[in-house]
Amino acid sequence: MKRYHLLRSSWQIMLMLMCCSYGVAYGKEKTKVTYSADHLKGGEVDGEPYVQLNDHVVFKLEKMIIYADKVLYYTKKKKVEAHGNVKIVHEDGSIMTAEELTYEEHQAKLRKQVVYQSEETTFYTDHFDYNTETKQGHFVQGGRLIESTNVLTSDAGDYNDISKTANFYQNVQRNNQDYCVQCDALHYNTVTKIASFKGTTVITSQDGKQTLTTQEGGEYNTNNQQSTFKQSQIETTTYIMSADLLRADAKRETYSATGQIKLTFKEENVT
Repeated sequence: MKRYHLLRSSWQIMLMLMCCSYGVAYGKEKTKVTYSADHLKGGEVDGEPYVQLNDHVVFKLEKMIIYADKVLYYTKKKKVEAHGNVKIVHEDGSIMTAEELTYEEHQAKLRKQVVYQSEETTFYTDHFDYNTETKQGHFVQGGRLIESTNVLTSDAGDYNDISKTANFYQNVQRNNQDYCVQCDALHYNTVTKIASFKGTTVITSQDGKQTLTTQEGGEYNTNNQQSTFKQSQIETTTYIMSADLLRADAKRETYSATGQIKLTFKEENVT
């Protein structure tokens, strides 16, 4: 009997070690799940079985890998709750980090100190919901997108990782070393590098010597630094010019206007 208990105990220890390093589960669509951690235990809450993994957790699900300090995996509904130093590495190489994550049916909800890195773009927020299947996400508690020297901020917005487009709403600002843009809404394509401004827009040079205002928004190409604005006005230290259509070339520091044009020189006060 003693030998039997000893063998049984040995097998139990071996089984626990295997569970801590590797686990497999299958969902409704036979999605493979594997995981490893320093510590593992199982339990049940309201009839829902779960596996709890602690310390150095590596959780592989669908086309991504989740790293965290702690993970609760509800095996029936295939729900993942991750806490502490959460990091998600997607198949395409994009990376998300946060302090908390809830994942269920392709919906990832990331909270607290969220950072999303995709190619040359880095996005920061505290509240980000992301669909891993459609690769679309949105935020509602403030966000900041950084690409090279360009910084975009707003209260709310959304991002599509397939079309590489981002929309920003409410208190939108775009800053770089040359200009500061304030507008009602902004659409930005990270591939074409074209920013489209919606509604009332104010663009001010960082030295404060030039200000462009428009009620109808416009478009700006960050590659060639050329822009187009309707029903707009440009004010410099020497003149004020308004037109139905205004084109600007930031590199050449030139402007062209068409339609109904009004030009006023400040010193001579000539219109």
